[in-house]
Amino acid sequence: MIQCTKENKGETMEILPYRLTDEMYKAIDTRFKEKRDRDIVVFCLEEILGTESQMVIDTVNRKISGIIYEVSSELKKEFATKSDLGLVRAVLEKQIAEVKTEIEKRFAEVKVDVEKVKTELKQDIVDFKVDVEKQFTEVKVDIQKVRTEIADVKTELKQDIADVRTELKQDIAKVGTELRQAIKETISQSFDDKIKSFKYSIIGWFVGIAIAAIGAIGTIIKMF
Repeated sequence: MIQCTKENKGETMEILPYRLTDEMYKAIDTRFKEKRDRDIVVFCLEEILGTESQMVIDTVNRKISGIIYEVSSELKKEFATKSDLGLVRAVLEKQIAEVKTEIEKRFAEVKVDVEKVKTELKQDIVDFKVDVEKQFTEVKVDIQKVRTEIADVKTELKQDIADVRTELKQDIAKVGTELRQAIKETISQSFDDKIKSFKYSIIGWFVGIAIAAIGAIGTIIKMF
């Protein structure tokens, strides 16, 4: 286990051991040819990363080649004293601090983007709500319009039915009048025809009687 002291509280905390990845070892081996130099860098890096979050560790792992390059560039001389350990640690902490700053900056940008997206979503929701309410209002208006049209059609139908009934009543009344007139005329004509027929019958009867009388008189005259 590695022991370290919190600078702000002076507390000693136990940190779980952290082991570098193969990629990290490869980057260190590439820049530091001496085993002692490599061991110091590995020790300091493991100690520092042992207190960091997984996100920082993953970011350092992705940037390890650049970090080790910066460390090797700042450490021009060979490690000869124990003070070299503190120097390496300081350089590594500086590099990792830059990584953390970059992460924080990225988080800040993400936060801004998230807030922007939230604002846009809120506006989209408001716009959607307004659009839905508008469409709902239009639907209500359309329904009312249809109801009005149906009411108008019903009114027109009622009026048409009333007009047809009136026309039928008028036609029936007219037909009744014409029928009564026709019956009256028929009866009157029939009566006149019967009178004429009766008159002709009387005349014929009188003519027959006259002829018979004349014939009888003629017969009597012949007898004398």
